[in-house]
Amino acid sequence: MLIHVTRGRLKHVRDEEIYFFKVGDAFIETNNGDEDYVKNVGKRPAILHLGALSVVGMPRAINK
Repeated sequence: MLIHVTRGRLKHVRDEEIYFFKVGDAFIETNNGDEDYVKNVGKRPAILHLGALSVVGMPRAINK
């Protein structure tokens, strides 16, 4: 997923790596690698716009 932050401030944690994203920032999120989480650390609700890419033959949704 390509994620663009249009409101809010985010904290992204994956293992020992911590990143912060603010309005105007964009980042790529994958389901490869270790578990991670994203938390809104701003004072207002965050608004994100995202685009998802897939591969031919890959299911659109996976319910584990």
